[in-house]
Amino acid sequence: YGGFLFMPVIFKPINPDSAHTFAVVKEVCQQSYPSLDSNEGRQTVSRLVGLCKNVLASEPKAVSDLLIEHGLDVENDTDTVGAALEVLSACDTRIQAPGARIDFDDMIWIPALRQYSCKVYGTVLVDEAQDLNAAQMHLVTASMGSKSRLIAVGDDRQAIYGWRGAGADVLATL
Repeated sequence: YGGFLFMPVIFKPINPDSAHTFAVVKEVCQQSYPSLDSNEGRQTVSRLVGLCKNVLASEPKAVSDLLIEHGLDVENDTDTVGAALEVLSACDTRIQAPGARIDFDDMIWIPALRQYSCKVYGTVLVDEAQDLNAAQMHLVTASMGSKSRLIAVGDDRQAIYGWRGAGADVLATL
């Protein structure tokens, strides 16, 4: 790791998984929300879209609540929420095209959004369960039948993925 510890910072990472989504954010901000067409505005919308995908938020009130819950300071929350919802819709539409590229969030969000069925297992094991978000929880429950057993291992004192929509209450929910 030594070489990386002293490497100069030449860029500010947003979310390395979201290059596809960020391209859609840029397009939506340029075309429909010029007040958000800055690096800071696009980063905020991109972060909000990622949160929406992770917690399966698609209604304006739920998206607005995410702004507050995650401390996203914005000048115009109506535009930010509107842009996030438009980006979610555009991402969903673009993903349906043949050869479409998806990012990590999409791999979890789309099956949950579209209620895709998946293989049902007799036993499902989840490690680091305290870090599951709503979209991941959906995939866990979708892979379980009425007689399946769930083995969940986690420690709510080690929950570190709140920025991706994970909540400490997930262990109690499981």
